[in-house]
Amino acid sequence: MDTSPDAPDKDVSLGSDYKDAKRERRRAEILDAAATVFADKGYFAATMQDVANVLGMRSASLYYYFDSKEAALEEVCRRGGQEFVQQLRTLMATDRPAIEIIEDGIRNHLDSRWRDHVASFVFNRQNLPEGVLAEMDGIARDYLALWTKVLQRGQRRNEIAAALDTRVAAGAILAICNNLAVSGNSEKKRGQASVQTVLAIILDGIRKPG
Repeated sequence: MDTSPDAPDKDVSLGSDYKDAKRERRRAEILDAAATVFADKGYFAATMQDVANVLGMRSASLYYYFDSKEAALEEVCRRGGQEFVQQLRTLMATDRPAIEIIEDGIRNHLDSRWRDHVASFVFNRQNLPEGVLAEMDGIARDYLALWTKVLQRGQRRNEIAAALDTRVAAGAILAICNNLAVSGNSEKKRGQASVQTVLAIILDGIRKPG
């Protein structure tokens, strides 16, 4: 091993990478906990101590990752919104039937890991500063536009009823999914049964007859 003064300190570099990765993992855990607390208690009733309690941390330690409760909410909303947009874009990049893309998109939207992020994005983002809220509303519009495009693709491929108003249908799909995602712990416990019910309602409603 080269121990000269000018030799690169590989151990230090590796240690730094490890610390960065560990910090990002912890940050993601805090965001998940914050999303759960915001969804269960509402933004105004929730405290950083509540978030710390979920993780077994001291509340003061959270401020190493986020300056304030508002900053945590901002990142919860941004992370959740961008995740949904990217998941749907990835599905649309394939040449699979539109019905399959819609089914997987709904499953992604209702995945238990992201339900609390959905709740925060839908019901708590209005508590963010005006400039940040505008960004989040833009993400919501992008997501709606992608769902509309999926439905339009299905119409072009003769999979989805031609008479369907795709923008209205896209909004209805998101309204149903959002309602289930934020409907509380009783619905979360139903899990797959709830998802299957939503899929049946939506897919049977948009398919081309016959």
